[in-house]
Amino acid sequence: MRKISLTLIIIHFSLIIGKCQWINQNSSDSIKYINSCNFIDANTGWLSGMKGRISKTTSGGLSWQTKIIDYSTNFYSVRFINSASGFICGNNGKIYKTVNGGDNWFLLTTSNTDTLYSLDFVDVNTGWCVGYHIILKTTNQGANWSVQNFNIPVISLQRAVIKMYDSQNGLIGGMPLGTSNGDSYIFKTTNGGNNWNYVESFGGYYVTSIVYLSSQNVFLTNYQAVYKSINGGSNWALNFGLGSVGFSYLKFSDINTGWTAHQDYLYKTTNGGNNWILNNMPYMGLGIIGLDCFSSNIIYVVQIYGSVYKSTNGGISWGNFSCDSHNYLNSIRAFDENTCIISGENGTIVKTTDGGLSWHQKYRDILDYFGTIYFINNYTGWAIGQNKSLIKTTNEGENWTLNYKIFPKTPYNLFCINENNYWVIGDSGMVLKTTNNGVTWLNLSPDSTKRYFWLKVSGNNVLLGSDSLYRSTNGGNNWYIVTLDSLHYPYSLFFLNDQTGWIFEPSQNFYKTTNGGVNWNICHYNNLQEIVGRVNFVNENTGYAATFSYDILKTTDGGYNWVTQVNQLSDYTSNVSFINLYTGWVCGNRGLIYKTTNGGSTYINVGNINTINKFFLFQNYPNPFNPYTKIKFEIPPFYPPLGKGGNGGVSLKIFDILGKEIQTLVNEQLSPGTYEVTFDGSNLPSGIYFYQLRSGEYLETKKLVLLK
Repeated sequence: MRKISLTLIIIHFSLIIGKCQWINQNSSDSIKYINSCNFIDANTGWLSGMKGRISKTTSGGLSWQTKIIDYSTNFYSVRFINSASGFICGNNGKIYKTVNGGDNWFLLTTSNTDTLYSLDFVDVNTGWCVGYHIILKTTNQGANWSVQNFNIPVISLQRAVIKMYDSQNGLIGGMPLGTSNGDSYIFKTTNGGNNWNYVESFGGYYVTSIVYLSSQNVFLTNYQAVYKSINGGSNWALNFGLGSVGFSYLKFSDINTGWTAHQDYLYKTTNGGNNWILNNMPYMGLGIIGLDCFSSNIIYVVQIYGSVYKSTNGGISWGNFSCDSHNYLNSIRAFDENTCIISGENGTIVKTTDGGLSWHQKYRDILDYFGTIYFINNYTGWAIGQNKSLIKTTNEGENWTLNYKIFPKTPYNLFCINENNYWVIGDSGMVLKTTNNGVTWLNLSPDSTKRYFWLKVSGNNVLLGSDSLYRSTNGGNNWYIVTLDSLHYPYSLFFLNDQTGWIFEPSQNFYKTTNGGVNWNICHYNNLQEIVGRVNFVNENTGYAATFSYDILKTTDGGYNWVTQVNQLSDYTSNVSFINLYTGWVCGNRGLIYKTTNGGSTYINVGNINTINKFFLFQNYPNPFNPYTKIKFEIPPFYPPLGKGGNGGVSLKIFDILGKEIQTLVNEQLSPGTYEVTFDGSNLPSGIYFYQLRSGEYLETKKLVLLK
């Protein structure tokens, strides 16, 4: 068996923090909050967020593509001039530009390390960017940036917002650091930013948006209210008080129709802001971070964790068009290193085909909850919904057909044998079996009062789980209860094959069978928390468990002992799926998705490094080796992101003398630093092998010798 351990060695301080190689792949984690949105028409828009995240839709929110542009940068503002040209800005003085709609991004030179909060352009050449201490201006499409200044010494302007009416007139709003009263300060220019003059301050903390309806008629929001100016921003009056302190945003589609969002509430005006009426948008519960609109009918509202609500009828009704699910994700099926499908609440089904770099929404029904997804091959699969629904795909999850309310009770699980034969179990004694692709169903319940949560079918042998374990040897026509000592509630069932399986319950006990469930041996597992999520074994010894304790657990002795691989995630985990010993995904609450490509092996983070400026691949040591050797390499601060073509990110692979790929040791987006990987050649014959480090155009190969 080949073992891999990945060690990140960064020399700076003596503080050592142990981590595991599980990579977050969704916006549910707090490091990936949404900070800004920008739509250029009713169908095309972008979202920017923390840890270099940007998402794009060209279908009015029906599907989204998410990229990691620069993992070390939090993006606070996104601004597109047209469908091709756009800019994003963030911390460390970074401004990125795209000229192909966001397919590729390149870093602009600003000679600045300030945190940049807001961008605005008046045409393809002329734009501004405002930050913590600085105002930048470009007149040549971002190629060069000049520094502009406020007319009073502002030490730092927190969460500054800039909006230009034209090339000469514009406004900046923000809250100076250190002000005890939390006032919003407003600055105005009438000469293209050569001078920014202080005009007024008022209570309300951070300024969050500025909107021009004309050169004189201007609105802004801060954390407490909507303000209005009728003289181009020189003077301001309270327009609409919003109450408690919190996020507030404003957008007008025309001079009469506008929207303002505050915390989790949305208000609408149809008379130019004279009156604001509370809208019936669904309560989002986690804070609105932005909004956009293109007519009196089409409105987008964006929530901090990535929820996107859209109305096409002026706010009368709303649909959920989220770029990433922040919902509870419950069922997961990994097909290979690149392809994975996950389902969950609000009728969510998302899919990745590039190893998790981007996730695409394939189905959504906000009135449903998909508890289980089941595939019989790479093409054909089903999902059951708690709204008594069944959906099916025959093209790898790209499209789904709905059979609505076909079940008499709420379904909880299903087991599919082929396209015609499958079982669905659920509430109030529902144990349904079809042999003709759902045309007719036969109820084979052993007890009509029970809830059934899982089952396993192998020929005529069927195992059925409720608060008891039932077994049938004639396809469900007759049942008997399997007596298991001390069984309280069989929460999780997993079968490695037709003979070997496990039952886990949240009481420090598990049961194992090696004869298809005829006999079970009671065992005890040792760990600090209960296993209450799903388990997945890749062989008889190695398995993984999801938990409600914000952890991922691993066993290498068949379930007797469990080690916490990752603890204190952003939320609890619910399900886990592995395709081999090394590659697997875990999903959970609030859209949590994590992936590992090395079995979750531990690495050590010791600080930060500033001396690495290029890729470097060291010679393995020892060499020759038997059976272990260590491979060290260095990653510079800037390198291409991992993309669909596979030529970005960082990969480290082993090849034999004929050029056949033997094993992938690393295939991730890595932080800058020095890494060390342990390669295990236990299962390989003696001979000459090669290891190759690749990222973008960088490629280096070295030889290693296994001598047994």
